[in-house]
Amino acid sequence: MSGKMIRVLYLYENLNIGGAEQLLVTTLKYLDYGKFKPLVYCIGKKGRLAEEVEKNGIPVKLLNKKSSLYNIGIVLELIKIFKRERPDVLHANLFYPGYFGRIAAFFAGVPVVIVTEHGTHSNLKKWYHYCIDFTLSFFTTKIIAVSCAVREYLLKYSRIRADKISVIYNAVDFERFDSVYDTDKDLIRSKLNFPGSDFLIGAVSNLAPWKGQHILLEAFRDVLKTFPEARLYIIGRDNNGFQHRLEKFAQENNFLEKVHFLGERRDVPQILRALDAFVLPSLSEGLGISLLEAMYLGLPAIASGTEGVLEIIEDNKDGLLFPPGDCKALAEKLIEVLKDREKAASLGVNAREKIKKRFSPQGYIEKLSALYLFK
Repeated sequence: MSGKMIRVLYLYENLNIGGAEQLLVTTLKYLDYGKFKPLVYCIGKKGRLAEEVEKNGIPVKLLNKKSSLYNIGIVLELIKIFKRERPDVLHANLFYPGYFGRIAAFFAGVPVVIVTEHGTHSNLKKWYHYCIDFTLSFFTTKIIAVSCAVREYLLKYSRIRADKISVIYNAVDFERFDSVYDTDKDLIRSKLNFPGSDFLIGAVSNLAPWKGQHILLEAFRDVLKTFPEARLYIIGRDNNGFQHRLEKFAQENNFLEKVHFLGERRDVPQILRALDAFVLPSLSEGLGISLLEAMYLGLPAIASGTEGVLEIIEDNKDGLLFPPGDCKALAEKLIEVLKDREKAASLGVNAREKIKKRFSPQGYIEKLSALYLFK
């Protein structure tokens, strides 16, 4: 394939704000357009990140279909698209694009089929999902696992052959965050209408039980006993009314005015720069791109010691770990970094250096390109 322009068709459910979707934006920003021609399709709606993709001159095309296991019309539509677009590579992300895309790619004769797996959420999948993943792995060139933890998850639950899986860590778009790194924190807070003197703690992820925001709120309740001026900022899209449950807990415990739910935001670099500490309280996490971003900005990060997180943070060196679901331990770690500003700064410096070395977009693109060229 190396002697011609390679046509890569990216298939997503939608381009709502999320880690997998942000990775596409980063990929398209750093991809070598002298070698690759990207095409982007969504099964459903566009989502907010589609605009950023289209700014680079890459149209996001839609099927406007609702995903379900039995919607064979999606497969038929994709077969037509693949035969018309003639991609050399299909790169699908997450379950439904991987499900529909691989079946269609088989019938349309797409030469290289790649699927990226981002999570280790065994509680979200049924037995038949694993059967589907196992069966379709025989029609897949490579499965990208975003961490060794995701690789082990695929081996254990989907019984996928080890030689089918390549580990490629997610990348951080350094340029996106460099613009705010040297900006004065008080100036950023002023622009965001955040208080200038309080201790600000933040978390970034979609709101859902497995993301652990309820654990964070319980811990924050204890933090307020030591730091009553502290504030908590939670960024992310609500799922199935989970935000209401979180708000109810904070209200019942008389600290709702200290918690700010910001919803989906594209100014995450500015928000992170305004914080004093970052928390990733997930009960399960394949890697955690928001954690990588916070660490790149030099924030002291406190994260639950789950799967992929253990591949990022070395406890007490470039971040702090706590047992998943342990709100008391999380509260203790938060109080520790808020009390010991020298240690917090040291954690942040070490964190930034680690991310710069291990999670660069250039390194990611180099490994991804090798798979596209099937080297």
